[in-house]
Amino acid sequence: MAGCEEWQECFQIYDPESEGSISSRECAEAARALGMNPSEWEVQDIIAQCSVNGRVTYAEFCNVMAQLDSGDVSKDGLIEAFKIFDRDGSGTLPGAELKYILANMGEVMTQDEIDEMMKQAGFKDDTPINYTDFTGRILAGVDIPAPSATGRKGKGITKGKDRRSMRFQTKDH
Repeated sequence: MAGCEEWQECFQIYDPESEGSISSRECAEAARALGMNPSEWEVQDIIAQCSVNGRVTYAEFCNVMAQLDSGDVSKDGLIEAFKIFDRDGSGTLPGAELKYILANMGEVMTQDEIDEMMKQAGFKDDTPINYTDFTGRILAGVDIPAPSATGRKGKGITKGKDRRSMRFQTKDH
């Protein structure tokens, strides 16, 4: 099973007392630490299918991670999602509306993260944004500053592995 070693390390981090199970909330946090972007209902739905008591054992955790990991986001999938908000079918969204969507739907981003991502991708919030171009640039990788307890900017994250490292470091402290 792909990622099983990494999943085991993550499970152990969220099960420091070695009880053999973690809560559904911890399972969702672990998935995010592994670079996945599940919604709470998505995790709850998968856990309900494989767990008897709401606690997640390591075997169930691997099952949940496998199901979540298989749901990689495609460019076409993101474009279809943005089309829902495109009232006039022009292929664009007002920059301010796109920022609102990013701040309030899915994995919620902070205003600073959104501003930095828009800046790096070359988009402004006062102009219409072609969401096909936006999706392509974002999937190509944009560094988003990592939150820092010291207030200093982190090196940023692009995708999965960097994000997992950043999340594990903050969880250990």
